[in-house]
Amino acid sequence: MSRKHTYQRPLAMTLRALVACALVLSCAMPSQLARAQDQAAEPAGQTAPDDSSAEQATPDAPSVAQAAPAEQAASGDASAAQAPAESTSPSKELVAAAALAPATDVAPQASRIDEILAGLPLKERIAQMIMPCFRTWNGTDVTELNEELAAALRSHQYGGVLLYGSNVKGAEQTARLISALQQNNAQIADVAHVPYLLPVDEEGGIVTRLSMGTRMNGSMAVGATGDEALANAISTGGVIGSELAALGFNADFAPDADVNNNPLNPVIGTRSFSDDPAKVAELAPAFARGLARSNVVGTFKHFPGHGDTAADTHIASGVAVDKTIDELRSCELVPFKAAIDGGADLIMTAHITLPKYDDEVTFGDGVTRGYFPATMSPKIMGELLRGELGYQGVIVTDALEMDAVSKAGLVPGEQGSVEYAANVAEKVIGAGVDILLLPRDLTNEDAATFYDEYIDAIAAKVEAGTVSEDRINESVRRILTLKDKYGILDTDTSGDNIDQVVERAKAVVGSDENHATERGIARQAVTLLKNDDLTLPASGHHGRRVLLGRVPADCVAIQSAVDDLIARGVVAENAHAVNRATGQESGDADSPVSIVIDYYYDPEAGASRVDGELAEEIRGADTTLAMTSTSGVGTLQDDSPLCQGVMSAMAIAHEAGGKFVLLSGNLPYDAARYQDSDAILLAYMSAGTGVDPTDRSAGNAGAFNANIAAAIGAVFDDVQPSGKLPVQIPRMVQGDDGSWSFDTASTLYERGFGLGFDYVVTEGAGQTYQAGSGLAAVFEANARHDLLSSVMVDGQGVAADDCSVTTGSTVLSLHDDYLDTLDAGEHSLTLSYDYPSGAVDVNTTFTVEKSNANMPSDNRGSSDMPKTSDPTLDVLPILIAALVLIAIGGAVYVIRRKRQ
Repeated sequence: MSRKHTYQRPLAMTLRALVACALVLSCAMPSQLARAQDQAAEPAGQTAPDDSSAEQATPDAPSVAQAAPAEQAASGDASAAQAPAESTSPSKELVAAAALAPATDVAPQASRIDEILAGLPLKERIAQMIMPCFRTWNGTDVTELNEELAAALRSHQYGGVLLYGSNVKGAEQTARLISALQQNNAQIADVAHVPYLLPVDEEGGIVTRLSMGTRMNGSMAVGATGDEALANAISTGGVIGSELAALGFNADFAPDADVNNNPLNPVIGTRSFSDDPAKVAELAPAFARGLARSNVVGTFKHFPGHGDTAADTHIASGVAVDKTIDELRSCELVPFKAAIDGGADLIMTAHITLPKYDDEVTFGDGVTRGYFPATMSPKIMGELLRGELGYQGVIVTDALEMDAVSKAGLVPGEQGSVEYAANVAEKVIGAGVDILLLPRDLTNEDAATFYDEYIDAIAAKVEAGTVSEDRINESVRRILTLKDKYGILDTDTSGDNIDQVVERAKAVVGSDENHATERGIARQAVTLLKNDDLTLPASGHHGRRVLLGRVPADCVAIQSAVDDLIARGVVAENAHAVNRATGQESGDADSPVSIVIDYYYDPEAGASRVDGELAEEIRGADTTLAMTSTSGVGTLQDDSPLCQGVMSAMAIAHEAGGKFVLLSGNLPYDAARYQDSDAILLAYMSAGTGVDPTDRSAGNAGAFNANIAAAIGAVFDDVQPSGKLPVQIPRMVQGDDGSWSFDTASTLYERGFGLGFDYVVTEGAGQTYQAGSGLAAVFEANARHDLLSSVMVDGQGVAADDCSVTTGSTVLSLHDDYLDTLDAGEHSLTLSYDYPSGAVDVNTTFTVEKSNANMPSDNRGSSDMPKTSDPTLDVLPILIAALVLIAIGGAVYVIRRKRQ
């Protein structure tokens, strides 16, 4: 063998090895790089959509064909609802599946209804059109059926009875009372038996009768949940309907279909979903569809729309909506049109007047000219509702005992007399209305006699021809058809299964599942309007907080929220919490977090109490919160002690260098008055704050205020505000006389506005670490470190033993031995948190300085290259280095052999 061949063999072997390695790498690298790119592009944990929870559409379900907002929201390209874990809200696809008609909808049996009509004498047909109530009997709340009341009710075949809060004290008591009422009604002799229509005013929010049930959040809170509002409206109706049906109710005087476009409205307010007619047209029918799931009749109120009034028809007469018919068609009538097109079965009237539409009449004194309430107007009820809008269902009046009717002198007769009431009934029936609601409270034997004479007087009008018997028959037929449609005619009136009914009621009413739905919607509704200088969220693990209710009752709701936050670790376990209203105290006086719960208005003295000890607490606080409840401008005036309390607390907090948070508990319009607040949160409901939701001594969970609890949770970062304003908030201006009013021509916050929290590193951002100093780099963020999922430096995960989080706090430390391994220069820090509503990343930078160039700088001694978590890419530099060394070695070997 020649020397030349000897020299060439090692070189050829080396080259062949290099080529082989290159081929291997060229095959492996593209696929590995592609896989790494795919992994980077695909969100972690992403799964295919799960449609298994969507309901299937009922083939014969009525549609809301002309309600464009509902159609759009129900379209197939709508995204699925993303409610918090506690929420059981259905997805938007359920809109198409849920119908106003009950699940067991069948065609009315004409022969059956004719048979019942034939078995009802005239006076009992008139009675079928009357619905009394009995809050008390001889001054005592009616919680069970006494013999005197039972006999009074058996005197006539009333179409139904209405229960109030004084009748509803517990799940078992209510179920037994309703069963007794239906049994007693079935004992009426010599007439066809017709079970009662049994409604109750259960809107949720500030209007609720089931003190032991699930209060739910109120319509405006539902409207504030943005993209989830439609699903939440259905859920709200579903929860309320399930509890009503379990107790024996078969109808609900809800939802409210009024458009609250007047910030001065004292009676509708948060009972309305929005000031946008299209939004109300979308959500009110959705609420009714939820009720219908439990075979409960929904009632759209108050036709033709009570939203644009500055007075309450309960206590005022001649309350006018001064709009033309075209203006009404573009606003107030829109929700009712959508409801009618969707199959509405029951509509309630409003005692308002429409002077630009209706015909003028002469009142009872024979002299005064004016306009009848819509309830008594043939043009509004007949031409507009029955004619133009095409409604053929049942119309029920708002309560006829309200001042707008009973004290307005509209017809001849002395106020409170049978004559006056019967003359009102003549006009109501003539207008086309079917049910006369509550002409008088059935409270004693005198009231029972009133009803006997009232029915006699209406019958006399039929005989005299001033009331048409055909109209009576027409209304009774509508009422019977409604009862047949919802299975009410087949109600079991035996009472034999009452024990099973009671057990069912106890299981459903105020259930944990229903309260979870309520809490989920409350969390979605919290709206953040203002958050200067990152006032919120406030840490629950250090700092001093003062939380002020308006009155002592508010402190119960606030305390309940704080207790829950402490129990779940959102607020430090050893937090020193003192409730000045109740005397309750807990925690460690030396704790780094202090919470004082108090109230700023003394209802007995009618004065602000922000002075003395309370003022000192506010001066020492980092953050002071004050809760408000506004339903007009009266409490927003300078001379209002409620306004004075809020303003004083704000001034003291600011003078001491603290932050002030406004928690608007009712109508959101007060945000315009308290614009100097550092942060403003909206909760949309201030009722029920005096009920402790953990107290089940009454048999089941009481109705309480989940909205306030959610807003308090937002203060301490347990809830990320995601709510959107459902109404426009106008600016407030002060007149020359010093009074404050709304300037509706100038908008302060637009409908749909709502902020989220900005999460940042509040301390330690941009700091410089000196290598070898032995000190940690400390960072503080305004985010919850109990939800911290990962710490990344320069895109690489930091191991658990290289950093630490102060237990329960927002303070993160990067250890010095880890920092010493980093290169000199600027580095990025990313903190990732797993909030229930989604991931949150907080980013900042820091700098490492090294005075000794020989100090370790090798990323813990492994490599100067960053780790990618991909084995092929991570070993690539090593393979290349090895190949280079092999090549150099081969060349050296060849050269040496040549020299030999």
